[in-house]
Amino acid sequence: LSYSDDFAGLGASAWYLDGGASYDWDNGFGVFAFAGYSFGNAFDSSEGLPFGAPDYFNYGLGVAYSIGDNVSLEVKAVGTNQDGIYKIEKGVFENDYRGIAAITISIP
Repeated sequence: LSYSDDFAGLGASAWYLDGGASYDWDNGFGVFAFAGYSFGNAFDSSEGLPFGAPDYFNYGLGVAYSIGDNVSLEVKAVGTNQDGIYKIEKGVFENDYRGIAAITISIP
């Protein structure tokens, strides 16, 4: 559970509740799933975002592979329940269903 009393500098509060589960095999592969819910006064046009926005869910499912102790590869599908005028289908703020690939390197 996360909380901000000044979400995005708007002077309104917001909450984010999230959780997930994962399973790792001995061969370096793993699977994971997660979901979250964003809500609070910051999503109300009278107190926060100038255009208002409904509370929303986000979710994802993916596969990961560890290469040694410091490098991992990940592929996941993510999305939200945003629709109508709140659905963004292109660009950096895209919230439509999409795939993401990542390489993570940990420096000891």
